[in-house]
Amino acid sequence: LPAGTSIGVSTLVAAQPLQARLGGRLTIDPGLVVKLNQSRIEAERGSANLIAEGRPGYPIVMTSTGDDRYGIGGTFDTNNDNNLGANEEQPAAGDWGGLIFNHVSRGSLDHVLITYAGGETPLDGGFVPFNAVEIHQADVRIAHSVLENNASGEATTARSGRGANAAATVYVRGAQPVIVDNTIRYNAGASISVNANSLSAPLRPDLGRSTGAADAFASADNRGPLVRGNRVDDNDVNGLVIREEELTTQSIWDDTDIVHVLFGEITLNNHHTYSGIRLQSNASESLVVKLQGQDAGFTANGIPLEIDDRIGGTIQVLGTVGHPVVMTSVYDCSVGAGYTPEGVPQNEVIRGTCVTEMDAMDVVLLLDDTGSMAFTGP
Repeated sequence: LPAGTSIGVSTLVAAQPLQARLGGRLTIDPGLVVKLNQSRIEAERGSANLIAEGRPGYPIVMTSTGDDRYGIGGTFDTNNDNNLGANEEQPAAGDWGGLIFNHVSRGSLDHVLITYAGGETPLDGGFVPFNAVEIHQADVRIAHSVLENNASGEATTARSGRGANAAATVYVRGAQPVIVDNTIRYNAGASISVNANSLSAPLRPDLGRSTGAADAFASADNRGPLVRGNRVDDNDVNGLVIREEELTTQSIWDDTDIVHVLFGEITLNNHHTYSGIRLQSNASESLVVKLQGQDAGFTANGIPLEIDDRIGGTIQVLGTVGHPVVMTSVYDCSVGAGYTPEGVPQNEVIRGTCVTEMDAMDVVLLLDDTGSMAFTGP
């Protein structure tokens, strides 16, 4: 409204239509280096946007102020602590907080390095930890990025209404993000942690970068979060950890190239519009679910209530020919899903539990046709 204008019925009717102010938007250009210390970048509730989209060869780097590997402008010693000298301060996991996407906000991270995050940041007169990436009922895409050397970010308090979290590099609550073609390694906590109700049934394709769908991941039949093509290794938990809770919607687990990890009980009660859970393999890959704990698993219940034909909870486990759904222990090293960054099949869920008997080695075959290596017998 113009200066000096009061808000009254006549003003609102006579003036031109009013539009609520749009939420803030932070855009980070390709090739930029962002260094942080005990701080975080937070997209507030509403229509806030965080767009950090690099390009091949021009990634966006988000790291600690003590990380002298990256810099611009002639010096990489951002905190001026004797660049690579005797007094050099070494960066460490947890030097800064992370990227926080609150309710209804949006974000796109493409070709981004996120490292040394997962630490404490100031909040309401104290310090509380945040995950390297937190997604709370927000629309977020993470693609072609590297998340490494991050602390767990686990908090036990409500964090001034933001809610508690769990130890993870990427923490998801009530959202269906796109997480494709990333490298997640050397982190404390789980690679990805998501609550069970986030694995919902509606189709969720990848719509690509903020500028269009040219770089979109092709997966038209995906349901719930799109988690494909990620390479994980040397995290406390290498896999997609599903946090236990009572399902209040229909849930489909169909991301077959990452191990689903369950440490608690998922319960399914009476049918109300949408319900039930379906674990399904596809035509070329098995869905692998690894579990640990006395209560880990699925429980379907039902109460007749006022009618005799009430539908209770339902569980469907659907394999395909040659690709059954596998449900086994987290310590089972004979089966897994996906690959490490080196291209080796990833069978290890808990860090350090699967020991490779022999490292891979190159075999060199030398062919000599000169006769100099001919065998001469006695």
